Amino acid sequence: MKSVDWIGSSHDDLSRFPKTIRHAMGYALYLAQTGIKHPHMKTLSGMGSAKIVEIREWCESGTYRVIYTVEFEDYIFVLHAFHKKSHKGSEMSKQDKELLKTRLKEAIPLVIRKLVLPASAATVFGIRLHRSTYAS
Repeated sequence: MKSVDWIGSSHDDLSRFPKTIRHAMGYALYLAQTGIKHPHMKTLSGMGSAKIVEIREWCESGTYRVIYTVEFEDYIFVLHAFHKKSHKGSEMSKQDKELLKTRLKEAIPLVIRKLVLPASAATVFGIRLHRSTYAS
């Protein structure tokens, strides 16, 4: 099962969604962890080569979105969670798109830290790592 990591304020933002929306989003993320596509999941285009996925849920107060990446094999990085209040089209704002790009860049060092051998394993293989470059 893939692990879920939260970038920026995405977890806090999701925690402010209505309870029914939070539960639906949580279930959709669980399915993503197991490799199953949720019916409300959609791959976003226009984000370069990154595999960016969006989950949409609706209620009387508007559309709620959680956007995550499956770019990294063993990890799901939740990049953004927000409430789209505007009823004009489904297009994401330029500000939201820029935030996604920034948060995707923030996820890359986290993956690198998770993939680097821990110090004890590095010693077994005769690899010397500077203390700040490995995950503890």
